Amino acid sequence: MFDPLIVILIVCLFMGGLFLLALWTERKASRGVNLVNNPLIYSLSLGVYCTTWTFYGGVGMAAHSGTQFLATYLGSTLGVVFWWIVLRKMIRIRNEYHITSIADFISARYNKSQAVAALASVITIVGIGPYIALQLKAVFSSFGIITTAHVDDLWIANRIGPIMVLLMVLFTIMFGVRRLDPTERHQGMVMAVAVESIVKLAAMLAVGIFVVYFLYNGIGDIFSRLPQTRSATEAPGSTAFLVWTTNLLLALSAIFLLPRQFHIAVVENFNERHVLKAMWMFPLYMMLITFFIYPIAAAGIAENYRPEFADMLLLQLPLDHGMPYLSLLVFIGGFAAAAGMVMVCSVTMATMFTNHLLLPIVDRMPQLRFLRRNLLACRWFAVAAIIFIGYGFVLIVGKSYMLVSMGTLSFAAVLQFAPAMLGGLYWRRGSRLGALLGMSGGFLVWLYTLLLPAIVKSGWISNDILTRGPFGISLLRPEHLFGMTLSDPIAHGVFWSFFFNVTLYVIGSLYVDQSDEERTLADAFANALHKGRVVRTMSAYTGGLLIDLAEKSKGILDILGRYFPREHAHEVLRQCLGSAGIGNKDLISPAELVELIREIEKALAGAIGSSAAHHAVQQGIVLAREEQEALRQVYSEVIADLKLTPADLKSKIDFYQERSALLTQQALEFKTINEQLSREISDRKKTETDLRQAKQATDEMLEKLVEANERLKELDKMKTGFLSSMSHEMRTPMTSVIGFLLIVRSKLVEVVFPSVGSENAKALKAAQQIEQNIDIILTEAERLLLLINDVLDIAKLESGNAEWKHELVSASTIVDTATASVAAQIERKGLALFKEIDEKLPEVMGDAERLARVMENLLSNAIKFTDTGSVTCSVKQDGHELIVGVRDTGIGISRENCEKVFETFTQIGDLLTGKPKGTGLGLSICRRIVEHHGGRIWAESSPGKGSAFIFTIPINKPEILQERHNVE
Repeated sequence: MFDPLIVILIVCLFMGGLFLLALWTERKASRGVNLVNNPLIYSLSLGVYCTTWTFYGGVGMAAHSGTQFLATYLGSTLGVVFWWIVLRKMIRIRNEYHITSIADFISARYNKSQAVAALASVITIVGIGPYIALQLKAVFSSFGIITTAHVDDLWIANRIGPIMVLLMVLFTIMFGVRRLDPTERHQGMVMAVAVESIVKLAAMLAVGIFVVYFLYNGIGDIFSRLPQTRSATEAPGSTAFLVWTTNLLLALSAIFLLPRQFHIAVVENFNERHVLKAMWMFPLYMMLITFFIYPIAAAGIAENYRPEFADMLLLQLPLDHGMPYLSLLVFIGGFAAAAGMVMVCSVTMATMFTNHLLLPIVDRMPQLRFLRRNLLACRWFAVAAIIFIGYGFVLIVGKSYMLVSMGTLSFAAVLQFAPAMLGGLYWRRGSRLGALLGMSGGFLVWLYTLLLPAIVKSGWISNDILTRGPFGISLLRPEHLFGMTLSDPIAHGVFWSFFFNVTLYVIGSLYVDQSDEERTLADAFANALHKGRVVRTMSAYTGGLLIDLAEKSKGILDILGRYFPREHAHEVLRQCLGSAGIGNKDLISPAELVELIREIEKALAGAIGSSAAHHAVQQGIVLAREEQEALRQVYSEVIADLKLTPADLKSKIDFYQERSALLTQQALEFKTINEQLSREISDRKKTETDLRQAKQATDEMLEKLVEANERLKELDKMKTGFLSSMSHEMRTPMTSVIGFLLIVRSKLVEVVFPSVGSENAKALKAAQQIEQNIDIILTEAERLLLLINDVLDIAKLESGNAEWKHELVSASTIVDTATASVAAQIERKGLALFKEIDEKLPEVMGDAERLARVMENLLSNAIKFTDTGSVTCSVKQDGHELIVGVRDTGIGISRENCEKVFETFTQIGDLLTGKPKGTGLGLSICRRIVEHHGGRIWAESSPGKGSAFIFTIPINKPEILQERHNVE
């Protein structure tokens, strides 16, 4: 077991080392040495497919479902067989159109439609976003096991989680979003992902070898020790076949369609020949990383680990057998698996968000156009938002069914890309309308048949919709849609979502005729592996007209300046001039201008996506009438030179025909565009001035807030110290006062009363009055001492100086202790006391004295505000925690005050009856004690119906608790 700070430091050193490696890789690339352009690095980077779902969840799946877990990995390996045909075609298309993401790829096929790109982006964010939460939860769970925190996942998520999340945001931005790259390649990030793949493979093999060959004498020894009476966990017959087939299909599609997988395999590829070697390297990697999964799961079963701990057997087995440093290596491997997935997913999802959701909005809202020049900052914000939303998902959903099932649901979500994407690669008839209808229909059915049941099973929505259907229509039950009953709900949802997707895609494509531009792109995508090259380049044709390059460059720079800094825009233009073969010419032909425009669009596409780049170039670059006529003459010369029919020419120069169709429209809008550009320049200057002033004011305000915050911290520290000091100083004399009062009272009873006698009525009456006054003083002094003790306790708890005991505690003993201390109060008020305690409750680790104090405070409050009726104590087990409650039949609390009563110095009596009945610190102390134990406390009440105060105590694994107890 390791100190949490040590583990965090090791994580920082690990990620810091990866970042230095990434910087070194990118520096080498800037000097012409491309380390990533290597089939081994490419193959290892594809290991981003193996997330914590593989690293930890594979063992859990094997323990629960037997060999069914193999379908996920066999499916992905089967998909590799088609890489040379499918993946290589994707890479060629990516290089041709400068694709930046899977959404960009799909939209490029369908006439660079912004609607298609936006829809694909939404599907990715909704379907994959919560999968990030699964990675974070795995990190929190493994952190709680490997450290000495002694707390559950949610405690880790609340306390350590923000640190981990901030580290992931920081490293993701440093690895993948440090700058806008016109090629949209991240060599440093790819190198880091490749090294992470090595680390997680090494960790998996190390723990596998330890378990199989050091704890046992080989795999056969492990299986020989399995309980003979253990029933098979795999579903029999048709159910097993259905689950296998579904998982196989999902994994087969995921190897092509997962956004992170597409980004690494397609966007980051430098050489399509690397695919040929990755076709055997990647399956070998998958075989090695899964080789020991089933033996480790079997070892966990043989050692009688509870099923809910199966996911963490990789950590727990070495830890329980005296190998903590091996467990630390496993934790680093799991963190590498999570960080790789989160990093690549966040980068590609942020790219989709800015390119396909944000920029279209910016283009339609002039007041937001300043964001074009701040596109990099927008991506930083998007990365942080995506990761923090995943973190929030962990806090809200916690241990629910939904979070655990997100891996399979995410695979089913990306399956909705298959018809539009794979169909678009091979079916020329596929159209934009078909893609929109197919993806929309499939996604909506996915939401209804898969995501909605997951939400219901997580307890967020009533179960009626699953059992009876919406509005009582049984045919519309999400898990039995149209009366179909399948034994596996995932298979049911996958079938219907894919059925609707394919059907709508085909119908939409056949119903509407394609435009010329769509047919051109369909041919280009279908023939990506068979494109020929025209011997004579377009730049060889002049068309009888020369164009002033300097004049055209101004318009091009204006477009580039919307998205890049001025110096960067000039550099991009210079590179595009070189790529177009123009060099330092002053005058160029119309054909050379079209080639330059094509290169400009490709450069923009690398930064903002092909659909957004296409839209920007359309709106920003126009040709004069004589330039259009010259371009038509060029096309005539091309036809004559190639001796081709118009249909043949269409398949070879589809790009130029597309441009020709757009030139007329651009010429007609020339005046409007110029006026719009002038207004934008004016707005931009005003916006820059406003931004500078706002930044200055913000910096000043931030500085004041920081100073104020530091001052508040000092004052709070002074307040806590003052309370502690004054409480100490007041408690001693107050204790003495009470002691002396008790002595005086006893002397009064023992000496004065007998000496006065009944014959002196006046003296006797005076003595009795003195006794009454002493009793009043004693009552108030004891109340004041209670207040002092409460103030002292709250000061210790706030300052962190309280001393805590860690021992095995019985919940029933705590209840018995607390009820015994308030028995006299119960008897005085004539109330009934009931106990509802489950049998065979497990012991918990905690401070028995303080937990008993919590029960005493809650019971005392219940007795104070209950005049007739009863007080009930209850203890029951719910999963991994005990739920302890105190209910009464008293006057109750209004709903808005149920949270307020836990605040410091808030008195329930004052709120309810108009007079105080306590110090106002008891419930505040209770909350701090409960939260220290990793639990939570709350009130449920309504006026006149009694109150219930409930708190939870986490249950730790008994053998671990016993070990800690023995050590202490």
